[in-house]
Amino acid sequence: MKKLIITFFLFFMSAIQFVALGQTQIKLMKDEKIKKENNLYGIYYNKEWVLPCKYDKIEAYEWNYIFAYFGNSVDVYSNSMGTWKKLLQGKLPIQYLDLYKSFANTDNYPIYEQGKWGFYNDIYRIEPQYDSLFVICKEGANGTNGKRDCNSVVGAVKNGVKGVVKNDGKEIVFNSDYISYKYIFDNAKENFYIIATHKSGVEVNYDIYYLSKNDFIITTDKNNLKGYVFNGKFVAPKYKSIERNSLIPITDYECVFPDGRVEYLKGEEVISSEKVAEYKDRIAKEELMQQQRQLKQNQFKDFITKKGLTKEIQTKFYSINIYPGWDGLFVGTENDEWLISSKRGVKKPIEIYNEAPEGWLKEYYFVSTMNILFYDMDSITTDEYKKDFFDKVMRRSKLPKDKIKPIEEKVTLLDGREALLLFYVYKDATGMVGGSYFNCELIFPSEKSPNSLTVFMIAMEGVPDLPEQQVAAWKDYFKNVLLSIRPK
Repeated sequence: MKKLIITFFLFFMSAIQFVALGQTQIKLMKDEKIKKENNLYGIYYNKEWVLPCKYDKIEAYEWNYIFAYFGNSVDVYSNSMGTWKKLLQGKLPIQYLDLYKSFANTDNYPIYEQGKWGFYNDIYRIEPQYDSLFVICKEGANGTNGKRDCNSVVGAVKNGVKGVVKNDGKEIVFNSDYISYKYIFDNAKENFYIIATHKSGVEVNYDIYYLSKNDFIITTDKNNLKGYVFNGKFVAPKYKSIERNSLIPITDYECVFPDGRVEYLKGEEVISSEKVAEYKDRIAKEELMQQQRQLKQNQFKDFITKKGLTKEIQTKFYSINIYPGWDGLFVGTENDEWLISSKRGVKKPIEIYNEAPEGWLKEYYFVSTMNILFYDMDSITTDEYKKDFFDKVMRRSKLPKDKIKPIEEKVTLLDGREALLLFYVYKDATGMVGGSYFNCELIFPSEKSPNSLTVFMIAMEGVPDLPEQQVAAWKDYFKNVLLSIRPK
């Protein structure tokens, strides 16, 4: 082999490179030499054979590949800054050398073992399992933006099917109906796309950087009809339009045929128009119910504001709004399941009734207890409950039944249900507490059972005697509190 050695000097550097010409140009570091013994070639450096002298021919490819031929095979070495010992590929059949060369200037190096191909890079090694490999694109090719784009994918053939493998080994696209692959790099969005051409001629655009978006890919054919690919399944274009539909959660896409018919998709499942109509009807009813709930909430806010019920108390199962003058009356009872009870003598009547009309009691102490109760009574009718109410009054007041005339008033709860209000103030004839008893009770059908009643009650003991003309005003005053009670 004829050798021509050209020596040149670099400014401020003493390193000398020798270039051997003949077979092809080979750039060598200082003191590196191609030597021939017994008609075979090797590379000698620093008093040792860095490539053994056993090859029929040695040639360079691109910047740092050395191909060393022997018989029908070739060894591939890397010559990087004088390092020759990194074997990239051993005993590669010569007929596959062009495939290996096609990966020059990429970060993925092919591996060939026992008739299968794999590849490796600086991070991953993908074991040989493919029939063949091919390059999707190369760094520096038109439209690319550096190594991260082209080096992120490798083309592969597996069981005769072409596909794309990420450089970490994840298989992206393998479909027997795809006949070729190319790439597009969108500089504006900084996205790298693989374009798979279907045998029908339709192109499928796979976003490599955002693979989660590729679950459903819309395609377009030459007639501008729309189709899609979902999880690798190809559906031929047949729609005039496919639009994302986020307003109907039971669907993902609304597909319109050229004749105007509409089909809905949830993934690849077709959702009938009838099912969508049922859903819309149900949602409309739910929205109406929500509007009604909101209206009731607004009505309740208006009610407690107008009635001055500005203080709220929470129990285990109920919320109650009371007058600010009652603040501190119910101490340590907020966690009770069914009862709020006051301590004795903690409020004067003026403090309890300070929102009441003029003429109410202002001087006397409230000497006993005040309870707010809420409970269900099983298997009892309104008439039966009224009889029990009369019996209770008769026992405590010792009045005959014909003298007992409680106030009865039909009222409407804030949720629209009908209820009956019973109100009575009567003197304590038993001498147990002194003064009078006071009962304001609201009864209505229980939601638990149609044969049961729910009872809300304000009961007071030790109430000073009241002028009869004030009784109706007292009833309204305490009725407002009972109407504010609502389940949590």
